[in-house]
Amino acid sequence: MTGPVVIGLENVPESDGRAYHSDKDSIYPLPADTDESARLTLQHKLIVGLFGGLLQPPVKEYIESHEHPAVVDVGCGPGDWIKDIKAAYPNAECSATDFAPTFASDPSTPVAFEFGNVLKRLPYADGQFDVTHMRMMVAALRADEWPHAIAEVIRITKPGGWIQLTELELKFHAPKAVTGAIKELEDESQEKFFGARNTEYFAAHRLPQYLTMAGLPSASVQVQRGYWDRTDVGGLGEAAFNTYYAVMQALSPVLATFSGNSVAYERARASKAMVEGEEQGVWMNWVTVWARKPKAGEM
Repeated sequence: MTGPVVIGLENVPESDGRAYHSDKDSIYPLPADTDESARLTLQHKLIVGLFGGLLQPPVKEYIESHEHPAVVDVGCGPGDWIKDIKAAYPNAECSATDFAPTFASDPSTPVAFEFGNVLKRLPYADGQFDVTHMRMMVAALRADEWPHAIAEVIRITKPGGWIQLTELELKFHAPKAVTGAIKELEDESQEKFFGARNTEYFAAHRLPQYLTMAGLPSASVQVQRGYWDRTDVGGLGEAAFNTYYAVMQALSPVLATFSGNSVAYERARASKAMVEGEEQGVWMNWVTVWARKPKAGEM
């Protein structure tokens, strides 16, 4: 079953004025507005907290060994990650790209932004960057689009440089099997929404495979659990709950076009699912993968 909103989401019914993208080739289902930028900033803090920093140790060491490292953030959103990189490494030459106009420039952390789509040719030369970062593309790429996106990320990375990717597994986990509204929402979303859009639910765990299929010899992996816990006031548990809650509310009008339910029903179910999920001790898996692009003659 498919609904009227599949691609080009600029006119989402009952969205309460939320601004969605209008790229007719993209399946990305979340808004592109100031509220979403605020959620992405919260999500950025969550990811950095879960993984203990902006960079994995070998990537950090590589950046620090260069006087003027060139770093790019692909699918940058409002640009929190790349601006934090610029703040931490003022001599870095920082760039960012996204297909949506969500990047927020900040004179204190200058970053060169250009519009770009990883499914097309990014506006960068071959081997331009010492470090290429990309994250949270799981809802933006169809299953068969991942190899092209990964190949494009590798293309713009210098031989000897590093690629760092972070994704969320689209599955709820709990000490016991998830039940109730949270299970119902997961099953229906996968069947009627993500399934209809050919989303790769487990792209997070397939990142090493995508990288090696594209020619890199190996990749390292770290997995962290993002628990929902509002009692962790000001901490990662509260941040995880709030960012997931905002995602579910933003998705409700789009999901309604596939499920046949009303938007009000989807929003109420999402709220109930979040509360029940917290009671059941639900978490979601975040995965970061990093890999070095070999120099000529190293393979």
